Amino acid sequence: MTLWAFCALLLCSCEAELGPVEVVNGHNEGSFSHGPVCDNKPIMKFSSLGDMQSTYRDLYHEFQATQDEATLREWEQVRNFYSLRAKDEDMDNGNIPYDPTFESWEYTSDIILETMLNEEGMVIIGEHLYIWSDGCVIHRIPFSGCSDYDSLLRFSQFVKTYNGSLGDDAEMDHYRNSRKITDINVCDDPRYDFETMSEMNIEVKNDNDKIVEKGASCGLESHITHRILAHDPVNRVISIELVANHVAPIGSNPNQSFFVSNSAQFTRVEIMPGSTYLDAIGTDWSIMDGSTYIYPGKKLVLEVDYSNYTTIVPFLIIDLKSNVYPMSSQSCHDTDTLSLLLDCPISISKKPLDASNGKWQFTLEGMQTTAGQYMLHWDFGDGSPVESVVGTNVVSHTFPIPCVAEDFTVSVTIEKANECKSTASTVVSSWDTCMRQKATNYHKEKVDGKMLKVKIKTRKRVGIFGGGSKVVHRFRYRKNGTKTIKPFGIISVQSGSFCEPVDIHSLMGEVSQSGKKRLKQKYTSTSNYYVDLDNPYSVLFTHSNGYSRTLTYHTGCSK
Repeated sequence: MTLWAFCALLLCSCEAELGPVEVVNGHNEGSFSHGPVCDNKPIMKFSSLGDMQSTYRDLYHEFQATQDEATLREWEQVRNFYSLRAKDEDMDNGNIPYDPTFESWEYTSDIILETMLNEEGMVIIGEHLYIWSDGCVIHRIPFSGCSDYDSLLRFSQFVKTYNGSLGDDAEMDHYRNSRKITDINVCDDPRYDFETMSEMNIEVKNDNDKIVEKGASCGLESHITHRILAHDPVNRVISIELVANHVAPIGSNPNQSFFVSNSAQFTRVEIMPGSTYLDAIGTDWSIMDGSTYIYPGKKLVLEVDYSNYTTIVPFLIIDLKSNVYPMSSQSCHDTDTLSLLLDCPISISKKPLDASNGKWQFTLEGMQTTAGQYMLHWDFGDGSPVESVVGTNVVSHTFPIPCVAEDFTVSVTIEKANECKSTASTVVSSWDTCMRQKATNYHKEKVDGKMLKVKIKTRKRVGIFGGGSKVVHRFRYRKNGTKTIKPFGIISVQSGSFCEPVDIHSLMGEVSQSGKKRLKQKYTSTSNYYVDLDNPYSVLFTHSNGYSRTLTYHTGCSK
């Protein structure tokens, strides 16, 4: 058995001394004992997510015993692996030139994961190459060679500047549909929370992607606004306009894409004129791979031929997926889904008008009769009186804005005979858009010749880990002396639909540590804690050399 195969059987834990990285054929492609090499950069390869979890857990416990980066350095050296952590350390020590555009904490601030990712934040798990982000969204591509490495690296730079222009939509089309780059929401998927699994000695198995929650806790929500343009029930053809809307942090520019996951079930699902991404017009979604083909424009017009059904017609399922602040520690993801019954498309379209103040617009779509010939009774699901209207299909309503996202079921009763159905409903959430359960900020600067980095971060914990919240403050400075972390100000704790202010210092007091080792302060609770961006708590980081820095959360509220 070869040494590589033997190591693979041991889940990449082989301790044999390895030879130098191999580069073959002058194409910067090759392999080392734990994975391939692209552009002279080794990439750790794990046969499955479970393998990576196991390797992480072993290294985590080794490091906990010493709290010394020498433990991680030895792990890398045994494998002849140059990691993200090693690059950060080499740059800090002056072994390689300083690069102001490089920041390891944009990929991860978890020092164990830093050790397992290569110097550009990448790792191979199963059949995919991943690039990490310290936020909620990581990206992956099916890996068959170094051209995929190059594509993922270029994509990671492209998404930071994506602006929704026709040229950018074409490039996004290339990356998503030709290169098959997809996203993983790691904040709500416990399989990727390697640190918590290792802390609690909990295994989270199953390598299938998880269904995750909506993104209101990080300030982003996707919303599909739709309009029935035409419907021919005799020939079974319908035209639908779909518009990508969102509630997102002020100043952000979410990139949004439509998916039609079950397009293959219909005779034809064609992208029509009126769609903003012109290059996609004429594409028949029904012959594409609906689970991976995406439409990157903000407005999509579809014509659906469902004549292959004569009795029971399935719903057309449309997803709108949104990302904000990609490839950063604030990255966030959300999905909205519209399920439309094609042979009876009576449905409610929703549109946020001023979500920060709870104001929404609703339109009844799909009626065959002209408005004014029937009465509509709207129930907004928030305890307000039913609103009856005649002569219009459009209403607006202002919902309460509780501290945390609360779902309201909006329903309409149609007072008109001979329609295919007499009721329709949808769900909207309303919330204080300045409250965040997921938030982060960090700062770095050179002090006395060494890079000093501080970070504050709040996260929601998924149910398998007990739910609630996790708050972490990190201080890395490879200089002798005493590091101190002192949080102060107000954090809010959920109590029903409301939030009560709590002094953060009562939860997390001042902590100090001497030496060069990193300092980490952590608080976990089964209660849900939120940062109020109008009045966020702060953290004072000090060092015995006289350094002092106060860090707070600066992300804007959502609207």
